[in-house]
Amino acid sequence: MTWPEPIVGLDGYCASMDEWAVRSLVLPVCVEQPSWSLKFGYAGTPDALVRLGAKQALALLDLKTGQPTVTDPMQLLAYHKMEGYEGATVLLDLYVQADGSAAVEKPVTSAMKVMEWAWFVSALGVLQSRANHGVTS
Repeated sequence: MTWPEPIVGLDGYCASMDEWAVRSLVLPVCVEQPSWSLKFGYAGTPDALVRLGAKQALALLDLKTGQPTVTDPMQLLAYHKMEGYEGATVLLDLYVQADGSAAVEKPVTSAMKVMEWAWFVSALGVLQSRANHGVTS
C-alpha cells in the first residue's frame, strides 16, 4: 500500500498510525463518513471502519492524541449505534503518539459497553431535555 506524505508538523502522529496500520493488517472500509442514530437522536462522524488483524474483524476505530479520558469509550459506543456502524465487532480507541512511537490500543470491553453506554444515554437525555426547553446555560 502506498502511504500519503506525512502532514507537516504531525509527522510523529502519522508515523505512529502508519506503523500500527501495517502491523495490524488494516484494510479501510470507510473513513470519516458521517452517520446518525434516529433512535437516540444524534449524529456524528466516526474516524474509520476497518478490517483488522489476521481474521479481518470489522473494527470501529477512533483516533486519539494525548492521554485517555473516561469519556473516550462513550464516543465509540455512540458511534457504534449509528447507521452503518452497528456491525463492528471490535471498538477501538487508538492513541497515536507525537514522537512516532508505537500507537496504544484501548479496546472497549464488555463491562464498558454496559456502564459507559448508560452514562452516555443519561448525558444525552439531559442535553436533549435542556435543548427542548430552551435552557442554554
